[in-house]
Amino acid sequence: MKKLILLAMALTAMTMLNAKNEPVIVLEGDLSFWTANGKLATIDIDWNDAEVVEFGNKDKVKDDFGTIDQYNKKQGEDYVNDWPAVKQTVLTTASMFANMTNKKKGLKIITPQEPATLEAIKNMTDEQKAELKAAQAKAEKRHLLYRDYDLATYDIKVHVDTIDMGNAAASAFASLAGEGQYRGGAVLIGTMEVRNRQTQELVCKLQFDHLKGRGSYAETARLGNVYWRLWGEELPAMIKAAGKKKK
Repeated sequence: MKKLILLAMALTAMTMLNAKNEPVIVLEGDLSFWTANGKLATIDIDWNDAEVVEFGNKDKVKDDFGTIDQYNKKQGEDYVNDWPAVKQTVLTTASMFANMTNKKKGLKIITPQEPATLEAIKNMTDEQKAELKAAQAKAEKRHLLYRDYDLATYDIKVHVDTIDMGNAAASAFASLAGEGQYRGGAVLIGTMEVRNRQTQELVCKLQFDHLKGRGSYAETARLGNVYWRLWGEELPAMIKAAGKKKK
């Protein structure tokens, strides 16, 4: 009996060790939502508890800048004033990258039309409605889908626990030197929950463990690139691996 207990403990430790090396881990549920063709989802990114750090060797914290608000204040007034727009841009980028990845099949993330917008549309002239429709059609070519909230099947919420904003100089040097595209990229630690919009039942919960995006000179782009890594690389690889295990 003692040997069996020791063996189980060893296997558990090995599983935890292997999981620690993976940037994305499924904690609950499965990834079937991502391949749900024709389904729509909303997305929200929660920065309220985010701590901003700089990781050093072996992913150890080299510098801690405090909360996102404290970080922005240290960077200057422009950062404080620009942060609401930066958050919105990252959210929009996350939606666009998801829809680019699932261009032909799979889940699409919408940019919801608020009740006030829908009410305003009712009072538009036919000409104004035509102009709005043309603008939305143009946006869809950039993979932005403007839809009513009620059409979404899922709500996706990303909770940012820790974020390394990445490094512009390292990104630029990597590009010039022909090095890896992830050098200087932003690094995310946190979770993502996917819930059924009607029932609020948890469909999937993911953990991000040092999920690193592509580098870029611009901080906003580096934050958005984390989601390209998630949608375009990690989830497809995990789904493919899960399919092989079933065979």
